[in-house]
Formats: sequence, C-alpha cells, structure tokens
Amino acid sequence: MQEAYRRVEPNALACAAAVNLARELAAKNVSPEAAMAVKFTMLSDMVEGMAHLHRKTGLAHLDFKTLNCFVGEGGVCKIADFGNSIETQKFDIAAEKLAGALMYVAPEAIDFHTAALRLRVERLLYDVSALSSKAIDRDVAMARDAMHDVLAQRLGLRRDIDGAALDAWALGSTMFTTVFGRDIGQCDPQATGPAGERVNAGLKKLGAAQNGRVIDTGVSDSGPQGNVGRIAQGAFAGSSGNALVDDLINGLMHPNPKQRLTLDQARNHRLFRETADIGNTDCRLLMTALASETPDPAQLRSLSRKLG
Repeated sequence: MQEAYRRVEPNALACAAAVNLARELAAKNVSPEAAMAVKFTMLSDMVEGMAHLHRKTGLAHLDFKTLNCFVGEGGVCKIADFGNSIETQKFDIAAEKLAGALMYVAPEAIDFHTAALRLRVERLLYDVSALSSKAIDRDVAMARDAMHDVLAQRLGLRRDIDGAALDAWALGSTMFTTVFGRDIGQCDPQATGPAGERVNAGLKKLGAAQNGRVIDTGVSDSGPQGNVGRIAQGAFAGSSGNALVDDLINGLMHPNPKQRLTLDQARNHRLFRETADIGNTDCRLLMTALASETPDPAQLRSLSRKLG
C-alpha cells in the first residue's frame, strides 16, 4: 500500500462495504468464509496504510476510524482525512485534538481527552456569555482565562503520551468494529446512561487492570447481544471465534502503550501470514462489489464461491 494515503473516490466507504457485507451475509449471498476473507483483507490494508504513514512520513493520523477508511480502485481499502495529522515526534497531547469519539481514544489519554473536551465547552460557554453581557468585569474575565491556562498546563503533564501508540489503539478499535460489526461503545446494550460514559468507565477499568484485554478470549461472543455485561468484567467482547484476530486486536488495544503492538509489528502478525485468500484477486473483486451502492446478488454469490 505504497499509496495508502492518496485521495480516493467518494461514496466508497469501507464501513458501507462492511454494512453491505453484513446484510448480504445474512441473505446468504456471501459465504461466511468469503466474509472473513473480505474483513481480514480490510484489516491488512488498514495496517499497511497506517504503517506506511508512520514509517515513511513520520506522521501520526490522530483521527483514524471506520469513517476514514475507503474502498478505492482495485478493491483496496485506503485511508483518508489527515486534517489532524502531525509529526509523531512533535506530538503534544496538551496542544492537539484527539478524535471526538471516545471509543477511538486509548486509555492513557482518556482522562485528558474528556477534561480537554470539558474545558473547550466551558470556554465556549464563557465566550458566549461574555459576548451577550454588556457589563463584564475585566478582572474576573482575566482570572477565568488564567484558571483555564493553569488547568491546561496541569493536563499537559501527560505530554509523554505517544501519538503513534494512540494511532495503534484507534486502528485496533476500527478493526474491532470491522470484525464484530459494532464499536466498543455498543458493547453493553443493557446498561443505562450515555454510551460515552460507559466507554469512558470501561476504558479506565481496562487501563487499571493488570491483564486488561478488550476481547475476553475465555468466552465466545455470539453477536450484538453476546457480550452483555462484558464491560463489568473488564472486557468489551468475548472471542470473535478466530484466535489470531483476537490476538491482533488485543495487541493493538493493549491498555499499556509500552506493550501495545507497533504498526510494523501488526503488519507482520500471523493473521496475515497464515490466513488464506487475504488480498487475492477474487477477494478484491468482492470488496469492490460490496462497496457499490447496489451490490448485485448474483455477482456476490459467484465471487463468494471462489473464496474459502
């Protein structure tokens, strides 16, 4: 994926292909074996693209998610939206914006992320109130700004957070969504309260656990309702049924950034070396067909028969 970051055609979202894949799998127009080949090919392309970004450009993406992955020419999954990218060695969590969705923010950054969002909201509310008031005490305004600056400085004590490790987490979270058909924010459907709060609490618990893992490989995950209560047990899902993909996602989403897989380690993972049909011509053709607005069932069945 030497050109993984090039501009790609619109309306060919990888997540749209994944949605179509789930529907066509249920309709039996795509076999389970072909579906897994497509998903794992998407994962391989994501890893190659992000590894290329880190290795060849020295950039951290900082907003990697399903919506920023596209199926482009030749049925290759590519990466888009580099508006938040910055040189990895210049990354400063006190100065940079992280992705807005909590499920793509690693545990080591979660407290900073939520505090920074709160700070931005407070400043916005203050600015609005200041504009609408005819009598603003200048000293109070200056004191309020000073307070914000002090808070930002204190939050900035966590500037040793690695931008590349944040990207690895986001990549793992995107893989999770691709494999399981839901993001980690949907992993406790019986819980009450905002999804963001549940994710936040789950990530903190994961980060504090000695052997915290996003996927609990000791139990199976039987679908969207199969992992109810897993957050309470320190995980977001049970096993996908494939030990290699479980291991890859857990490696990329390790709560300790120093033990998290690098992108180069991920691209050399056994999943991509030992799984048949990943990235072959028929798989690429099937990905292209699934990315279309109206996939042809007959074409899907024909291509599916060639895989697995």
